[in-house]
Amino acid sequence: MNNQRESIHARLRRSADTINKIPIGQTFNVYQALDAQREIGLPVWVMGNGGSLSNAQHLVLHLRQAGFEVVDLMSDPAWLSAESNDRGYHGAIVRGFDHYRSPGAIVLISGSGNSLNCLDIARHFKRPEFVSGPEIVGLLGMGGGRLKEFCSASVTVPSDEYAEIEDAHAAIIHAVVNELGAPVYGPMSENFGQ
Repeated sequence: MNNQRESIHARLRRSADTINKIPIGQTFNVYQALDAQREIGLPVWVMGNGGSLSNAQHLVLHLRQAGFEVVDLMSDPAWLSAESNDRGYHGAIVRGFDHYRSPGAIVLISGSGNSLNCLDIARHFKRPEFVSGPEIVGLLGMGGGRLKEFCSASVTVPSDEYAEIEDAHAAIIHAVVNELGAPVYGPMSENFGQ
């Protein structure tokens, strides 16, 4: 029992240490990129892969609380599964872009920075016909992977461990959306849980 207790404690310390190493300048650049979307008035699209999908959905929730128009690119599982089954998984998300209003920014969340579906989106909007396309914002890890080169603003968590990266991404999301106006810090509402 003590081995498990020590193991849990060690994991929590490692995540806390990783969070303490988050590059603040990069995080502020992500905040500025998202804050600029208020003036533009276009939606923010959000995409994550695997465990990062949960963080992406978390970001969608808080951006909506802050008054942003947000599209969760993975929120239509019926369409995604039909498209993947009928035409192949590769590129399925990109083929669904016609369903949404054009974005001002796209936030791509990938622990490795090499998630193929996130790379498909980034490549799509870096084509010549999108000269003034949306700003691509990344929450990344493991050195940033191939996605980093597509991002105009990104935070690369200094870790190669998925759990630590995902914990750090959640902390970044909370810090940024709090400054954007989502009430994530402070006392809970007295109506909470009713």
